[in-house]
Amino acid sequence: MAGATPNLHWAGAATAKPRVTLPIATLRRIALQLFIFSGFFVFVEPSPYEAMFVITAAIFLATGLRTHAALMPLAIGLALFNLGGAMSLIPFTYDKDAVTFIAVSFYMMLTCLFFGCLLLEDTHERLELILNAWVPGAAIAGGLGILGALDVFGLVDLFARYGGRASGTFKDPNVLGPFLCMPAVFLVQNLLLGHARRPWLAWLMLLPIVGGIFFTFSRGAWGIFIGGAVMTAGLCFLTTQSARERRRIVLCFLLGAGIFVLLLLLVLSDDSTRSLFESRASLSQDYDIGVGGRFENQIAAMGQLLSLPNGFGPLQFPKIFHSDPHNVYVDAFASYGWLGGLTYFTTIVMTCIIGWGAVFKRTPWQRRYIAVWSVTFLGLLQGIQIDTDHWRHLWLEIGVVWGTAIATYAYSRTRRARAAPAAISASNARSAGR
Repeated sequence: MAGATPNLHWAGAATAKPRVTLPIATLRRIALQLFIFSGFFVFVEPSPYEAMFVITAAIFLATGLRTHAALMPLAIGLALFNLGGAMSLIPFTYDKDAVTFIAVSFYMMLTCLFFGCLLLEDTHERLELILNAWVPGAAIAGGLGILGALDVFGLVDLFARYGGRASGTFKDPNVLGPFLCMPAVFLVQNLLLGHARRPWLAWLMLLPIVGGIFFTFSRGAWGIFIGGAVMTAGLCFLTTQSARERRRIVLCFLLGAGIFVLLLLLVLSDDSTRSLFESRASLSQDYDIGVGGRFENQIAAMGQLLSLPNGFGPLQFPKIFHSDPHNVYVDAFASYGWLGGLTYFTTIVMTCIIGWGAVFKRTPWQRRYIAVWSVTFLGLLQGIQIDTDHWRHLWLEIGVVWGTAIATYAYSRTRRARAAPAAISASNARSAGR
């Protein structure tokens, strides 16, 4: 009996379930992937994206999230922007929608800063992860938008609620379209450079995304996608040191452009689609010009705002002019006052300076940064014709640009520091040889 005890003990230990632990790096990667993927579904608010931000931010904060002094200009700019909004809100605290508007602005600021910190380390890996996680969600949103626009299975009322324009899993086609542009340009870049591991899968994902962009009939989204693809191809052409890769970029771009034109002609063979396309392709719409048009309202608003340091107040512009500002820079002064308007404009200018400054620096992630900056830059310009201050994906892009740019400058400084002793040694060796 005495000898049986060890055997019984061993049997119990063998049948006990092993303790499974998830590595921190894996947990963070999964959380980030789910967070980015969830961005495609904003049919309801708060959306899954909001919930995943809280979870993902908590995981990274608990397990280590870097900060950097170079992020301070962005943080200060966004803080003052929201402070201006809070000051403008004071006379309208009774308005639940106005309070929610400013609260959402503050939340957007936090997501932007989170992405800025996130890209400070493991920059290449995290940039790839973000872009790859964005693609499947965009394909779903774009695909559903196409089904709605074509009224397949009677889905027009669910996924194309604005006169047949694809809205997919978004409330507004003018937001769905720009959301789809980043993954679309990312996939185009992969195909141009031959970086797609499975080209057939890249094409399979690209078709519903580009189709979704088209069927939103959003002029801004069309401009961002086409301009972003051209800008990405051009910057990749300029920055590559390989003549072979330059030939590939030119040939693949021309081939892709040809395929795009053929598909466009095929889609436009439908009379109703062609009619809507011709209407939306006009540079100005009926609501842009004339009495009570957006341009007249913007000019009138700017004149009045010169004497209103706190602006009109959050969401008060539509109550005064019976339409949205359709210009994020006018809206910044109208909803956030002079303080908010000036700091918003300054933040965008700083983003452009840091973005363009980093795009030509050689790093392992330069190609990816080119695609990100191309789409982000055009998205910032789009603010001239639409209100973008509450676009989740735009604040994601701004944060990614800042974090990646700071990492780029740090990488360049490190390379120069390492190269200096080698250059001195080579110079000394040449001198000794003489």
